[in-house]
Amino acid sequence: MTIKKSIRMISSLLMILTISVLSIAVFASAISEITGIRTEPAYPNLDQLIKIYADIPNPDAIDYVTLYYKINDSRVKDEEFSGPYVDDYAYISNPSPGDNILVQYYINATYNDLSSLQSGWQNFRYDGSAPSTSIIFKGPQYNWFVISDSKIELSCNDTISGCKEIIYYINGEEKIVVGDKAEFSLTGEDGENEIRYYSTDRAGNKEVEETQDLILDNTAPSVEDDYAHKNQWINEEKTVTITAEDSGSGIKEITYCIDGSCTTVNDDETQFKLEDPAIMEIKYWAIDNLGQKSEEKEFIAKIDLVAPGVWDNTPDIWQNAPFDITFTDTTSASLSPVTIYYKLWKVGEDMPIDYLTTTDKISILEDGEYNL
Repeated sequence: MTIKKSIRMISSLLMILTISVLSIAVFASAISEITGIRTEPAYPNLDQLIKIYADIPNPDAIDYVTLYYKINDSRVKDEEFSGPYVDDYAYISNPSPGDNILVQYYINATYNDLSSLQSGWQNFRYDGSAPSTSIIFKGPQYNWFVISDSKIELSCNDTISGCKEIIYYINGEEKIVVGDKAEFSLTGEDGENEIRYYSTDRAGNKEVEETQDLILDNTAPSVEDDYAHKNQWINEEKTVTITAEDSGSGIKEITYCIDGSCTTVNDDETQFKLEDPAIMEIKYWAIDNLGQKSEEKEFIAKIDLVAPGVWDNTPDIWQNAPFDITFTDTTSASLSPVTIYYKLWKVGEDMPIDYLTTTDKISILEDGEYNL
């Protein structure tokens, strides 16, 4: 047979404790202590009715029950209750059940034969504080800009009763996660996403809802140069300007390399000068503030600042036709291919108006005396 006995205790101002004695009709000698001590709710806030339950053997033989308690580090107080344990009231002197106040207690039951049973010390804390939730980024993030690979963690903190659940909304769509952490990523098109979130603790306290806009940026930057002589020989120094653009998180840096020697500039525009005679391989790219890299671009620059020197093997004596006159560039610093401009005509004839060109030689095919 199961017997339910109740003792309710009411604090002088805010704390209400209800002790319910739930018992099984067995002899006290069969069970040596009071068990099943528990509160409902397990994590009380400042506004809730607190019920204390205990399993006390042989309730019909109980003479009286004593509740021993202390609040924080105060001295131990006691409240005594005598039968029939129904609708009996007592007062615990706790005028201010404030946040994080510790209540410790144990129960002693004295039977008609003066024997007694006792529980161990139990405790609970009042929790009147709402939890707090912070945003933690795992992966690329810059000034609330993220990419789809970024993990956004909502982390709840509650030092008394502990976090119960996190409730958040992504553009109005509700998500509920039990525990103290929730993780998500953003997908879809680039642009703003409204994130609303709050947490609750196990005492029923609710955090004030927060709102944060996160901006999705999955687009890499673009980069261009203004060099107009790609793969063409020029005979002057040139300044090259590289410009990067990014409509999302912005440009973090530009890197350019000249024949494998690289320079990084933390700006969205940079310049460098091509001033050494050489054939140069130029590569460059840009990175935005989320680490996204632009297309890597490259071109060849050819600069030759030294005029050629030409030597020919024109003979000073008569030669048998046909024969060749060859030309050689005598300046080793000249890099670009040499083009020879010449006029060749027979003595006694008019000099041609236009020059002819060759890269290495001309051939004399007919007999005669020539001007070169």
